[in-house]
Amino acid sequence: MEILFICSGGSSCKSLMAKAILKSIAPDLHIYSAGIKPIQTIHPMALTALQEIGLSIDSQDMKLPTAFKDTLMDYLITLGEQTKEEYHHLPVQYKHKLHLTFANPNRADRHFADPQDAYRHLRDEMSNELDYFYHRILKGKAAQ
Repeated sequence: MEILFICSGGSSCKSLMAKAILKSIAPDLHIYSAGIKPIQTIHPMALTALQEIGLSIDSQDMKLPTAFKDTLMDYLITLGEQTKEEYHHLPVQYKHKLHLTFANPNRADRHFADPQDAYRHLRDEMSNELDYFYHRILKGKAAQ
């Protein structure tokens, strides 16, 4: 199973976080990460949020979507706080496409006492959604 996460490529590292989280749930899947504008460095709070649950990410895992233009993905999962329309013209072939909306933890209007809590919230929200995706959607299709 080939799964590609794509985010806008901002500093919140959503596709890298999603890749690490889903890989921890389902290590047998082939999971990739891309950003429309790939990051050069990982936000330290994203690193900390994942390290707190025993996971890590590497900025070398972030690619441009064009790196996957010759690979048929079973699932293309776009991640953003905008609507899925920002991801209309991606050079990626896929069987199924999903869009998961997650707020940017760096937004000024986020109301967390500690800025690190915004990344913990993102991590936990992603963990819940990806656990559901794996156990209800992927395993549900396999059982049919």
